[in-house]
Amino acid sequence: MEQFNQSELYQIELLASLGRQALDHIADAYGDGHSQRPEDLPYHNVGHTVRVQHAAGLLADNLALSSYDCALVSTVAAAHDVIHEASSGQTAEEASAAWLTERLRQLSMPPEDIEIAKLAIAATAYHFDVDGTLTQNYWNINYPNSRAQGIAACVASADMEALVAPHGPIAGQKIFEERQKRRGHPPENAVKDYAVFQGEQLRLLQTYCYPLGCAEVLFGNMRPHVYLHDLSLLQDMESGLVLTWDQVVQANEAFYTRARG
Repeated sequence: MEQFNQSELYQIELLASLGRQALDHIADAYGDGHSQRPEDLPYHNVGHTVRVQHAAGLLADNLALSSYDCALVSTVAAAHDVIHEASSGQTAEEASAAWLTERLRQLSMPPEDIEIAKLAIAATAYHFDVDGTLTQNYWNINYPNSRAQGIAACVASADMEALVAPHGPIAGQKIFEERQKRRGHPPENAVKDYAVFQGEQLRLLQTYCYPLGCAEVLFGNMRPHVYLHDLSLLQDMESGLVLTWDQVVQANEAFYTRARG
């Protein structure tokens, strides 16, 4: 049985409190996933963060991390998107890492753990290669030790939890809605633009590899089913069987209902 001293228990409590603070900030800034304020984000709201936090916890348990490291994983996951739209030349990941590391310093957490938290958020950043393949920054970081890499792998994998889950198509739809909102694209172009986006999603399903292989099963193991649904919906849009945004939404919700059984 794992043994704790009072200092470790106190640090775990501090991490949990900081995680709740991050969730409160995201809900205030980007929405709770239900309200419809102009500033709310369709995908990167607190609903996404809670799912990532839960998924990261599953992975941390699967890796049999210590209770303290599980708490650190949970807090990093809670804060990985705490600043989604950064400014001053920072990426969203850099701004989120700065938000978290500053608060960890204020709590006098160990410097090693502060650096691990920073690297774990950096690991969630991604870019698209010339062939359209999405690659997470996780693979490009030189980790100081296996502990840091394991924590980063939990968070980076969890950030993509929806890909192979029953709610994958709905998550993709929300990401698309957020992109359209950010770019100011008119609603009447939604189905045409979504067809292009759907092609990107199919490529993602074909090529993305989780940092932790166990994530595929723990998150739902439905990649083939999601792929076939997305392909079928794309074909229906291209053939004219799906013409309206309501039809897109209904198709994705129907898949979720069937997948949930």
